[in-house]
Amino acid sequence: MNARNISSIAIFTFLAGILFLGGCAPVTSTRIGPALPPGSEDCDMTVLEAGKTPDHPYRDVGMIFLKNCPDYDRGACRKWVVAEACRLGGDMVYLPSEPDNRNRPEGLSAEVTWTLTVAASVSRLPISDRDPVLHSKPAAPCDAAASEEADDPEDQMCTE
Repeated sequence: MNARNISSIAIFTFLAGILFLGGCAPVTSTRIGPALPPGSEDCDMTVLEAGKTPDHPYRDVGMIFLKNCPDYDRGACRKWVVAEACRLGGDMVYLPSEPDNRNRPEGLSAEVTWTLTVAASVSRLPISDRDPVLHSKPAAPCDAAASEEADDPEDQMCTE
């Protein structure tokens, strides 16, 4: 092998390594609910604080797994989370509980993976009886007298 071939191989290997390391975000996802059309990479997304859940009816549509980010809601990590949640068709991202670091020794650094839930507002979804609607009141059996007296329109809904 001559020097020209060796330098060509070295340059190719170097460029491939740069593309491999810099070309992918440390985020993966999986769909867990209804299939929704993807949004643009920078769609309107609400990213909730850890331990908070959406305060209106929603359905979970996906899970995001984010590696090696100190916080899922800042900088490049937030950008990756929002892009992936938009791709899943969601409009909210939440972490159902606070991270538990009680047993982690102080100063320990290791790989961290955030497991985030992507949700979509029920108002955006096709009607389905297969997927659970979260943060909503279950419909009660119909009672004409009670339904007529209800002040809240949601209280007037019933099943037959």
